[in-house]
Amino acid sequence: MGRFRVTLAPLFAAPSLVQLHVGLGLAALIVGAARVALTHPERRDRALGWTFLALLAATALTAVLLARPPGAPNLFGLTLGHLFVFGAVIGMGAAVLAARNADRLRWRNIVTALFAGVLVMAGLFEVTPGRLLNTVLAGG
Repeated sequence: MGRFRVTLAPLFAAPSLVQLHVGLGLAALIVGAARVALTHPERRDRALGWTFLALLAATALTAVLLARPPGAPNLFGLTLGHLFVFGAVIGMGAAVLAARNADRLRWRNIVTALFAGVLVMAGLFEVTPGRLLNTVLAGG
């Protein structure tokens, strides 16, 4: 059975935009997990939800600006990562509409779905062999 040997050297060697993207994604993951795990008084849910959405939007923006890895499968320059960005944009729009309509249950469900369906799934994709986070976790 393989051992994890975490090293941040590959992340520190990556371009600054990649570092920013990973940092924003990690911050969104922490805030999103706190939002899901904690009880839901309205103010805390709203504050954590809006913070999560802002971090997710910044993470998606940096993802769009990242260069496509050489040899990555793509269709007209779009990679699998762009699907996560598309899902995030659609979900964030739906969350804002739910908030504007004061539909708290829909808001909560959408933000939770964004956390699990976009952020967690994208993170799992990033730990597949050959990806940066896999290199970080496997120790180079």
